[in-house]
Amino acid sequence: MSLVFNNPVFLWSLPCAALPVVFHLFFRFRKQVRVFPTLMFFDRIDPRLSSRRKIREWLILLLRCLAIALILLALSRPIWLGVGRGNAAMVLMVDNSGSMSGPAPDGRSKLSHALHAAHALLSTLDQRDSAAVTLLVDDPLVPLATELKSERPAAAGQATLDRITETEATGSPARALERAFVMLTKSAAVRREIHIFTDLQEAEWKPSLVDFDAAIPRLTIVVHRIPSAGDDLPNIGLGEIVLPRKSIPVGRAWEASIELSNPTAADVSVQLNGADDSGRQHAIPVVVGARSVHKARLPLRFETPGFHWAYVWIEGDAFQADNKAGIGIWCAEVEKVLFAGRPGDFGALPAALAPGGNAQLSGIESVFVESGDSEEIVRQKPRVVVAAWETVSANAPGHLALKSFVEAGGRLILVPSAKHLTPRVEPPDWVGAALASVETQPEGFQTLFMEKGDAIWEDLRDEKGEIHLRNVRVFKCRPLRLSTGHLACFALEDGRPLLAQREIGKGKLIVSGLAFDPGWCNLPLKAGFLALAQNMALSGPSASSPVRAGIAGERAFASSRPSSPPVAERLECKVRSLAGSALDWKGAADDLPAFVRAGIYAIEANGHAEFAAIRASEKEGHFQFITGAQVPCLSRFEHSVQDYRGTEEFLNFNRQLRAGANLLMPLLVLAVLTLAGETWLANREQVAVARGTRREAENIAGISTNLTSS
Repeated sequence: MSLVFNNPVFLWSLPCAALPVVFHLFFRFRKQVRVFPTLMFFDRIDPRLSSRRKIREWLILLLRCLAIALILLALSRPIWLGVGRGNAAMVLMVDNSGSMSGPAPDGRSKLSHALHAAHALLSTLDQRDSAAVTLLVDDPLVPLATELKSERPAAAGQATLDRITETEATGSPARALERAFVMLTKSAAVRREIHIFTDLQEAEWKPSLVDFDAAIPRLTIVVHRIPSAGDDLPNIGLGEIVLPRKSIPVGRAWEASIELSNPTAADVSVQLNGADDSGRQHAIPVVVGARSVHKARLPLRFETPGFHWAYVWIEGDAFQADNKAGIGIWCAEVEKVLFAGRPGDFGALPAALAPGGNAQLSGIESVFVESGDSEEIVRQKPRVVVAAWETVSANAPGHLALKSFVEAGGRLILVPSAKHLTPRVEPPDWVGAALASVETQPEGFQTLFMEKGDAIWEDLRDEKGEIHLRNVRVFKCRPLRLSTGHLACFALEDGRPLLAQREIGKGKLIVSGLAFDPGWCNLPLKAGFLALAQNMALSGPSASSPVRAGIAGERAFASSRPSSPPVAERLECKVRSLAGSALDWKGAADDLPAFVRAGIYAIEANGHAEFAAIRASEKEGHFQFITGAQVPCLSRFEHSVQDYRGTEEFLNFNRQLRAGANLLMPLLVLAVLTLAGETWLANREQVAVARGTRREAENIAGISTNLTSS
């Protein structure tokens, strides 16, 4: 039998138990010589009283020291090994998050150490015991038991352990603990144990458990900490992937912005690789500064409409679990932009939308219709309609057809005519804007940009968010009078808006008080005008875009399931991998698993398909680990932390742990009793002193009376 201390740090404080003695010896009252007229009264004091007082003082000091020592021993949470017997119910919680794929000090992965230790622990069980294995990250490739196995528990648990591999997700201790508590609650075993094999990465174990309230009697939680190789490994993680906030037509070249983060203290050179479903390969060298974020650009282009994907990964750093990402794109057909009028009425706008008239390169087909009938315009089924203001006059025939077109998801751009003066128009209420009088200035009005974060300025902003359009001057304009609901994007220097937009139903209305013609302003002469014009026409998602992006391990994809199944049956769902990690899963849509590895996945049900683009969790690349004897995430429960130093030491501890008695409460009870004895003894001394003083006073009073009577 022996003692094991779960919090040995408090043992270093045991010398503090001698503090009462130190205070007594060094801070007591010093003797002083006092002149006194006679010693006759002191001669009557019994010398034995002084000796008894000294013995009592040392007993009080001893009890105080003992109380402090008992409290410190209790805080160290000792276990008396070799006491107690009985069967055990055991849950083994294995951390299979991305950080566990990192190296341990011996070069092997931390997950391999965790699995080896779990295998060894299961081998110590006998037929009286029951066990189950659970994971920090729910992996659809690893079926988990929902109850403790009492028949051949070692074999059942080891079969599960053999299927566990690294993921690229961040784990959820709360979900894993809840699963373990549910299984242990149903057990009637004498001892109930949860063994956690983890590296204690702060991203998972530092946050406290929210809304987790459970209690199990006779529960022992032991965290077996797998050591990490160090926090100075060069590492680059894939962060947020930003796609254009606009429709992507076929044949159109565009770029995905990919954040590369470097949490380490040194510059790291890596290579960003990319591959897409058209067979194109990319290799981009990148240098990411220490503790900074770099935005890399990945050029992409697809020739057919529909769903497309790209898969990117990093080469050249020391940690792979945060290096991969899938990108899902929905390419639209060539977008049809209908101009209601002659080409000359719209200045440089038609040329900016389809440079050279090549729809295959720009993804935009420009069509001109001279008819002013709005119903005829809508029958052409365009994606975007560009029209003069008089088209939506309250007196114009069929203007409600344009309203229905926008509400259904279309885009309407209203501009004044570049060739003739647009008359004073009274638009209907659904437009929410009107043109003011014409203003001209030979030298040009100064302008300013508003709402710089809006999608209309995409491709025109630098990393600081500033727009790359300088010295824009307006020579002629008709400022807008806006009602509520409009968002001003471009204005004169005095704040009067020239370009604004609002959402109507599923679509968008853009109104301009400026004709995009060199006679009105110098904006068409700017290089950025091409991007501005195309963003006005294409910004916003495509009409059909069943693509969602997410991070490995997130369970938000429950909302991306296909439409609700009929009441009488559960809709069957199938998941297959298109790129990245392999996955072939089939089951009820209500049981759709979380995607725990980076890749592109197709979710098919009832003839309907949706797509998920998953990137690795960048949290797993942050090498911060809990090093103390307490885990913040487990602060509500009694637990201990043991550093894993090899199989033999690990097994010795766990064999003894199952036959040990926790001495925390007995030591606390002894400390309370010791403090009570010290209090009683100290009060008794004070009472004795008070009584002695009273007797001496009575004696002195008696002597004084006798002397007076004499």
